[in-house]
Parts: sequence; structure tokens; C-alpha cells
Amino acid sequence: SYQHRIMKAFLAAITQRAPDAADLLLGLSSPNGLHDIQLLTIAVDIAGRLGDWLAVVAIEDRMRSLDVISVDAFSWRFDALLGLERYQAAEKLLTDALKIFPESHQITVKWARLATIQRNYSVAALRWAEVLAWHPNIQEAYLTGALSCRQAEDLPAALSLLRDGMTALPGSVDIWLRYLDYTLGADALDAARACWDECRVAFEGNDKVLLTGARMEILAGNFNTAKTLIDERDALSGGRR
Repeated sequence: SYQHRIMKAFLAAITQRAPDAADLLLGLSSPNGLHDIQLLTIAVDIAGRLGDWLAVVAIEDRMRSLDVISVDAFSWRFDALLGLERYQAAEKLLTDALKIFPESHQITVKWARLATIQRNYSVAALRWAEVLAWHPNIQEAYLTGALSCRQAEDLPAALSLLRDGMTALPGSVDIWLRYLDYTLGADALDAARACWDECRVAFEGNDKVLLTGARMEILAGNFNTAKTLIDERDALSGGRR
């Protein structure tokens, strides 16, 4: 179609860093000669999925010049700045985006991820808590929030967050397993056993649950019980290791 041909040519012009040609194509994309916002929106998405970060920045710059501001455009620009290792610019971008879209899942999660990526764990823990204040059903916020708390040497906060996650998302085996991993790492065998007993019922036959149980029994010195759990796991998985 005509629109498809314009889109293909526009992306090529952006990728080849030909801004004049890109602007001309934007004008041609709409029958009345106006810039086609839909074309820009689709183009930034395509460039982002291709990982062409310079193209993403160029397209999003054009969108801003036309006062077109969207969550998706902010999100792709953040990914682009991260891919280009422009961390300060990425931080400023998200700070600006949060003023406009304070409840956005995409923006708040990436805001917390950035602090985690930069290993600023105390800040990351606070940001993940804020994500959960808006979006209490995001598994990543519990898992990475707990990781951030633990890395910030606040294990009680990490365990508390994971317990909240087990209540909010009882079907998430990963949250249960993370809680077990942290309790076992802290030699809190009684707490681990109580959790594992529930976990085994909730996720019957799960490989990772059985292996975690075996680890727990080994730490408790119950080697025969550990072997039984490993054998059960192997039987359920057809003997695959």
C-alpha cells in the first residue's frame, strides 16, 4: 500500500541519517501534507524492536517537535538511551516522564530497573516499592525489589516484600522460591520448612520446588530425605537431569 511504502522509505531515511528526506516523507504520508503522527508512532516502535537506537532517538525527537508525547515513545527512547549507555540522559528522561505519566506501568518499572542496573540498590528498593504502590500485581517488582533490599543489606525488608508477593500473587512459584532461597541462605530452617510445606502443596511436582526441598534437607543434615526428593524429581521428569 501507499502508506506501507512511505513507512519503509521513512525508516530507511532515518536509519541512513537523512533528516531532510525523512521530513519530506512525513509530509507525503498524509494527503493534506501534514506530518502523519500515526507513521511516527509506528516507526518508533519498529525502530525500537530492531534495536536501532539512533533511529529511535531521531524519530522521538521529531515527535517532540510536534508536541506528540506518549508513554510508548518515552519507553522506547529510554531503551535507546540505555542501549547507547547514556545513563544520565535516561534518568532525566524518566524523571520528566513520571511528571506526565506517574501511574504508567512502563515508565515506573523502567525507572526502578535503571537504579537496579546501576546497582544503586537502596534507591532501587524505594523505587520498586513505589511501583507496587501503583501496580501491586507485578511479579518483577517483588522479585527485583527483594533483590535490591537484600543487596542493600536489608534482608528483613526483602523477606517481608516476598511474603507480600506470595499473598498478592500466590500462583507465582518464582516468588515462593526466592523467599525459600533467602531464608535458607540465612539458615532460617524453621521458616524455610514452614514455607516449603505450603509450597510443595501449592506447586505439586514442580522440579525447582523439589530441588529446593532437597537443598533444605541437606542443610538440616537429612540426607536420606534429600535423596528421596531428588529421586522424586527425577521420576517426575522422566529421569532427565
